[in-house]
Amino acid sequence: MVRNYKSAASILTIMLTGSACETTGEKFQQKFQGTIASVTTPSTEKEMRRLTKDGKTFPNPQELTRVISKPGDLPGGEPCPPAARKSSSNKSVAKGKSPFRKNVTNSGTYGMYSYSLKRHKGPRRGCLPVENVSKQDAIKALASQNLTYRAGSGHGKVKDSEVRALGAAILSVQYLNGGPLAMGKPAKNQPNPLPIEFRDQKGSQQKWEKIEIGRSGHMHYGTSVAQHVHEWAHLIGNNGGYEKFRKEVGVPPYCNVSGYSANNPKNSRRKEFNEHFAEVLTAFVTEPASLKNHSNKACKKAFEFFRKFFKKGDRYKECM
Repeated sequence: MVRNYKSAASILTIMLTGSACETTGEKFQQKFQGTIASVTTPSTEKEMRRLTKDGKTFPNPQELTRVISKPGDLPGGEPCPPAARKSSSNKSVAKGKSPFRKNVTNSGTYGMYSYSLKRHKGPRRGCLPVENVSKQDAIKALASQNLTYRAGSGHGKVKDSEVRALGAAILSVQYLNGGPLAMGKPAKNQPNPLPIEFRDQKGSQQKWEKIEIGRSGHMHYGTSVAQHVHEWAHLIGNNGGYEKFRKEVGVPPYCNVSGYSANNPKNSRRKEFNEHFAEVLTAFVTEPASLKNHSNKACKKAFEFFRKFFKKGDRYKECM
């Protein structure tokens, strides 16, 4: 029998260090070691007392296994990051296997999505599984595009899940392009690297000095792959994408892949076109079938444009 709370914590630290997920074990170890030194965190103290029945016994093995495998159940805990898993997007590409998954949604029929693509399941998940993108993968991809990420001043810290979703967006474009996209890098007169800033607000936008990602408004905002592709698409557009699309595709008529890409009289003509470009690019990257199989001829035209726009555009087939 464990005689006191701190002894139980010491034993748990040893057990947790041997976790199959080293990163998770380290997080728990740091959390519990802090408790051993000085019990100052109420949530941690409460969790430790619960696991050890107030320091009177060892934790139940099944309960301990649950907490290790689902660290999000512990206050402040996070799921085991993909970096600690056997598979990653980079390894899949290296082996010659497609990193994309089949992404058939919307019951196989494609009409206009009611809201912007970032809110709907298929585009939100994207073609590249976020769970296969580690935080390290994401940071490396950002660096290759001269981008970085940060939390807005006074806003909540950036979560690993948000960084990985951002990484999935960038890696998806790079896979379709066969490498970094030149138009996706900040212009010479912009900050380098250009920060992608996560903010606890409604609405996202691309500005001269940064790209803002708003987390408020829907539970998936911040971790939606389509949201990240859309805002990055505005940078791509400002670096020549808008002009090229307008010249080769011509608009209107607009591709009504979503309510946000359709004709909106509340917007200025320029803003309306810019949002249309960002939505159809997002559709091609996150759910190409929504363009290719759309009954709207403008969507088919937009699909062909982006198939040629990206150097390896035919890889869209791997997500069909």
